[in-house]
Amino acid sequence: MRDGFATLDALTRGGAKQISPSPSCVPAFPSASARDWPAPLYAASVEGALPTACATWVDAERACAYSGKRLLTDDEWQRAAAGTPDGVPCFVYNGVAGPTGTWGCVSKLGLYDMVGNVWEWVVDASLGDEETSDVGLSGANSTPMVSPAWIRGGHYDDDTSPGVFAVNAPNDPSVRSSSVGFRCVR
Repeated sequence: MRDGFATLDALTRGGAKQISPSPSCVPAFPSASARDWPAPLYAASVEGALPTACATWVDAERACAYSGKRLLTDDEWQRAAAGTPDGVPCFVYNGVAGPTGTWGCVSKLGLYDMVGNVWEWVVDASLGDEETSDVGLSGANSTPMVSPAWIRGGHYDDDTSPGVFAVNAPNDPSVRSSSVGFRCVR
């Protein structure tokens, strides 16, 4: 939902369909062409739903923008993840993503699964707005060009690195992985 908290039941009754849930990532994110994107599209982290994954950094930016939101900056992500416990219950090395809230991993702000379910794309605030949000098009194929991207938090299939301070950077922003997702903020 755009204006508040949503439940999986309310979204399902309203006809919402999730795009690219981990680990299957089916249905996949549409092509880069905006005309191929479903309308309306809402980005939401909802308790009980699998995290969305297999989104490139550009896919994540677009999904957030179409929801009237944006990707978190690295600093915002760290503040949102503050107070998330290390280890169990937040990280259970089980080789598969779980529905949001499954592990009981909650930050001080009440956000679920900032650690250990899927890595999350963020904007590197140190690059400045111009370099991170100016997604240009170039070449005959209109390939989006963006700065190297960061992911935070860790994922379900990594037994050593998940945590509030876990960062993986730089990454190719065109990477798609069942262990990399995103969340949006207003």
